[in-house]
Parts: sequence; C-alpha cells; structure tokens
Amino acid sequence: MHISYNARLAVMINALRNALGITQSQLSEAAGCSRVTINRIEKLHPSSPSGKTIDGILEVFRQNGAEIQIGNEEITIKFGKKFLATAELNIQPKKRRKRDADGMGIESSAEEMDNASGCVLGVRVLAVGREDSGSQT
Repeated sequence: MHISYNARLAVMINALRNALGITQSQLSEAAGCSRVTINRIEKLHPSSPSGKTIDGILEVFRQNGAEIQIGNEEITIKFGKKFLATAELNIQPKKRRKRDADGMGIESSAEEMDNASGCVLGVRVLAVGREDSGSQT
C-alpha cells in the first residue's frame, strides 16, 4: 500500500508537535510560517507547502533533538535525549477531579483512572535516543 508523501508528512508533524506539547501557533511562529499552513499540512489540504516551509518546520523539531530522514516510502525519526525529556514532561499523568460515592471531589491521576477502567488513554513513547553531547553538528 502506498502512503502519500503529504500523509506521511502530516502524521509526522502532528505526532512530533503533540509530543513536544506545542500548539500549531507555536510551531508556526518558530518555523516562520502561518498557523493556517500547519493546519493545512496536518489536515491533508490539497495545497502543497513549499520546500522552504517544510524545512523550517523540520528544523524546529531538529533543534529540539529529533533526527528526521524522509525517504520514498518511510520516515525515520531518532529521538535524542533532549526531545525525549521534553516529550516525557508532556505525557506525564495529569491530575483529574472525580467524585466519590458521597459526591465529594477527589483527585486521581489519569493513569490510575485508565487502569481502573481498563482503558488505555495515554501514549507511551518507546525510543532509544542517542546521548546528546551538547555540541552542534
């Protein structure tokens, strides 16, 4: 099955953006394009962004520790320590308020609620990242 370049790009940008916990507006500002452009890419709008726009977007992720290679049929992403540390902060279980039997508010983590209900709502990132040496290549 052939997956279009635009579809691969949309999935990658959306996944990386969400892993970093940044909005379309924040990504667009850092990449030097409009939020509408990011939205169109992620929603598979028929208009194609320029190579310069794609390079700017990918550079934001690279600056945050992701190594990205786009091939004819696949995209390879290696997560460096910096990226994984940022992503980990964004996938920590958040505290939610729920009511106990007496109607009193109690807090529990999303992970506890997921385990109690048997549902898996979270995302686990399993990746082996290279240690960032702190030097630019």
